[in-house]
Amino acid sequence: MNSAMMEMMTTVEGRYLTDEEVQRIHAYFEGFRSRVDAMRAIEAKEAAIVRDTIDEVWEKHPDFHTRHHAAREKAVRDVTLTLRYCAQAMVREDEEFLAEKLLFWLRTILRSFNMGQVIDTTYRTLARKAEAHLEPQHLELLGPYLRQTHRLLTLDR
Repeated sequence: MNSAMMEMMTTVEGRYLTDEEVQRIHAYFEGFRSRVDAMRAIEAKEAAIVRDTIDEVWEKHPDFHTRHHAAREKAVRDVTLTLRYCAQAMVREDEEFLAEKLLFWLRTILRSFNMGQVIDTTYRTLARKAEAHLEPQHLELLGPYLRQTHRLLTLDR
């Protein structure tokens, strides 16, 4: 369940749900099956999306691996983790979850390595590779979370 739903359920303790609150709950659960289907599609394509993303980043930044120990392995780990958190946030319909559980922390780590242009390339490329590998209906659901990722990780670089 997403943060807004959980907050709403806390505020309704001790009273009945209003019609508007019931509609919000219905809307959330109506799309749940589609979001889970999209998550399964992302899971099935994860290896290809991540591989293609990292390959392109390496082409555009060929010296990157010489500046950081185990750079490729860490990049694969970070992009995989990001894609999984984006999928989880999509299922939850919760951008706040993505920002709080991953992006603020990851942004701090990545900034400490002074990798601004590589970050920009990586997360722009991730969105494009997801688009290349996923069906349009799945990308439509995932897209806002990929855009949020790029926006927050490149903010103030």
